[in-house]
Amino acid sequence: MLPRTWPRPVRAVVSALIVLTMIVVGLLILVSATMTDPALADPATGEPRTSAR
Repeated sequence: MLPRTWPRPVRAVVSALIVLTMIVVGLLILVSATMTDPALADPATGEPRTSAR
């Protein structure tokens, strides 16, 4: 929790930056997990395929 002694606009900006950072990190983890999932790779070429079977 941010200190109440900070002005309200500063707390709002810091909170927004924290949320934005969490979203970006989550998306990076999601993309990394999706790209390394063996079920999504074509066994013959190793390339990602469009649909998992």
